[in-house]
Amino acid sequence: MHFVDVQETLDKAHDYMMAEAFGAAANYFYKAVTGNEKSEEAWVGLALSTAMMQSYDDTQTILARYALKKLPFTEELVVQALIVFRENPRALAEWLRLALKSSGIPDKFRQSLPKMAADLERSFREMVHEFDVDFLEAHGMLPLKDLAERQLDLDWMMEEPVEEILDTLQDWIETPETSVMGVRILRYYPHTRSEKMLRRLCRSEEAKPAAKTHALLSLRWLGVEGNVRVNKFGQSYVVNLDEPSPDLELGLPTDFARVVDWVELWIAKEEHIIDQSQFDRLAQDDQKFPEEIADQIHKGDLPFRLLSIAEKLMHGVYFHYYPELPENLDEKEWGTSLLDLLKKCVDANGEGWNYTVPSLSEHAANILSEHAANIKEMIVAANPEYTELLEEISARREIAAEALNNSR
Repeated sequence: MHFVDVQETLDKAHDYMMAEAFGAAANYFYKAVTGNEKSEEAWVGLALSTAMMQSYDDTQTILARYALKKLPFTEELVVQALIVFRENPRALAEWLRLALKSSGIPDKFRQSLPKMAADLERSFREMVHEFDVDFLEAHGMLPLKDLAERQLDLDWMMEEPVEEILDTLQDWIETPETSVMGVRILRYYPHTRSEKMLRRLCRSEEAKPAAKTHALLSLRWLGVEGNVRVNKFGQSYVVNLDEPSPDLELGLPTDFARVVDWVELWIAKEEHIIDQSQFDRLAQDDQKFPEEIADQIHKGDLPFRLLSIAEKLMHGVYFHYYPELPENLDEKEWGTSLLDLLKKCVDANGEGWNYTVPSLSEHAANILSEHAANIKEMIVAANPEYTELLEEISARREIAAEALNNSR
């Protein structure tokens, strides 16, 4: 990279942040960090801009790099670390211990952080005793050094000229297997060519529907304004990036999230964490899902994995069908469909499925989309990797069975 005028670069980054163009902002904050790695403003902005796009793996890597450089204490980064490392007590404890060695730490943190770090270290030791380090690391509980060494998409621009990066990404987005990955990386490269590539993808008849929704998000995060034409399912839509309808976001819409909550409640009931009367009451409650119930569910490996798959499947529906999303989702019918699909995964993997699955009505109250005859088909159509996963599991079991027979 060439000489970086850090203040000018930071000004551009803040302009993009104000416009909610978080990908472009991250690009300029990253450049500012390379120009002055001691710039607190640049590090805070870089971590925040990636977090706003829910790129939490990237945010973890950025925070890990900051901590290991032993830079001055920054309260804003402490707050972010507490959020993005909350599922990794190992890394968070390390991060807090390093923060305590920083210069300029206020008294209130000097008093509170040691106990917090000690509690986290005790929690991690208990996890190691119950499982083992290899198992925990396989599930993402990596030490700070490993997190810092992960590659960021933005690191790429330190290695190659932008035009060469865009040439590579052009090939990626035109290849179905890598299109979503290419689109997601493009959000970090504010360039006229990036916008053209993403607009062209949205109009393509060959591109995957989910890739087109990701392209819309990347356009927003590059700071593109106005209308974008999107072709899906033989129809042409116009999405206004200034005021997209439905909302264009990474998080699940409220109706979709409620379906996942319903599945979580059902598993809680089946795990005897709550009883039937609590389930009935909570299933009708529009308030936030009780944290104490979620914490108990997440302690079990299988329930946690099932909920992760359920959420991924609903994200698949959102990205596949946007902007023509199903509305007024019946939580029981959608939740039951998800449970049935989850059961197929568990059965295919040879694990024990110990939950009942409630009966679906013979016909759904409403046909929610012309793209599918029923809810289950709609979910599977939006998640081709689900079918691929079942086929892969089945193939692995057949190979294992054949090897066992040959060894006898």
